[in-house]
Amino acid sequence: MRISYLIIIMCSFLFASCGDSIESGLNKQIAETDSIKIYFFDEKTGATKNVVTVSDPGEINAIKSSISDESAESYKCGYSGQLEFYKADSIIFAPEFNFMEECPHYVFMFKKNIYRKVMSKEGRELLTEKAGN
Repeated sequence: MRISYLIIIMCSFLFASCGDSIESGLNKQIAETDSIKIYFFDEKTGATKNVVTVSDPGEINAIKSSISDESAESYKCGYSGQLEFYKADSIIFAPEFNFMEECPHYVFMFKKNIYRKVMSKEGRELLTEKAGN
């Protein structure tokens, strides 16, 4: 009987610790990003209409920090574009994003799972600014 209680308690701790937080793993993966390409899609056709490359460390950090650890809803508003994080000319991370005011979020694969994360207000503003260039 005691062992059953112990197993139940241990399983409770295990399930409580298995949240949707991937922040530390994702931060490790993109820590050494040296540039980011931002692809902006045409709303009607979905084709790439503009590509902006960011290599300023401050802007790179702003984009990295705009990916919150908060899970986003499963929006049905499509995608405004895609980011490609580079390290030494190799793509290390490539989330799609939507920066419309109604549904700012990122969608990406990480360790064989799909994640939807909220985009920060600052990230939305930065991407809106870059889209205008």
